[in-house]
Amino acid sequence: MPYIYQTTFDIETKDIDQLSIGRSLQLSIAYLKAFLPNETGFINARAMYSMEHTEITHLIFESTWEDWASLENHRSKSPFAEGKMLHEFELKVVPFNIYTHIFEEVA
Repeated sequence: MPYIYQTTFDIETKDIDQLSIGRSLQLSIAYLKAFLPNETGFINARAMYSMEHTEITHLIFESTWEDWASLENHRSKSPFAEGKMLHEFELKVVPFNIYTHIFEEVA
């Protein structure tokens, strides 16, 4: 069964323009999507943000992996792991409520 590695965090909605092309958050997402396909067991990756117009915008990065060993390798050795990404790049926003979840897909 595939495994999903998901990192979620929030930013203030006033900082949503940081998702624009050329901004640090968008560049971080593009960097992840460019390098993850080179990792063994990688299936897919996607990034999303909430469309509510409140004071907080929720963001999700997730990647899907063929098996547990591939996911573990990604988490432990990859500089491109979603959770590490927030610390590797100089974001111009302050992320908060950062969580990482791992799911096993149900057939």
